[in-house]
Amino acid sequence: MTLKATPVLDESTDRFGNVRRQGLLGIRRLVGPRIEEIQPGSPADAAGFKPGDIVLSINGHAIENVADMQRIVNASVGETLAFEVNRDGARVPLKATPVLEETR
Repeated sequence: MTLKATPVLDESTDRFGNVRRQGLLGIRRLVGPRIEEIQPGSPADAAGFKPGDIVLSINGHAIENVADMQRIVNASVGETLAFEVNRDGARVPLKATPVLEETR
């Protein structure tokens, strides 16, 4: 499916009477990080994450971006986390326990 989106010109006036023009697409809020790929054998794989899932929250905390998610995961190695994802329009609860990844 291809989606074409053409921004329109949005015009507003600030408190000083200055007219401001900016492109407007009509998207008010982008939803949290979208899962693109799952490593086989990883905690995410064991928890049931799927490509296309959008992470909405972790332990009840709203996730706005990848940095939010990474901060919580990094601080929670070894702890089971409760995720809520949007999967094809349905809210799906998942539980995963982050492990420490060592790099050399």
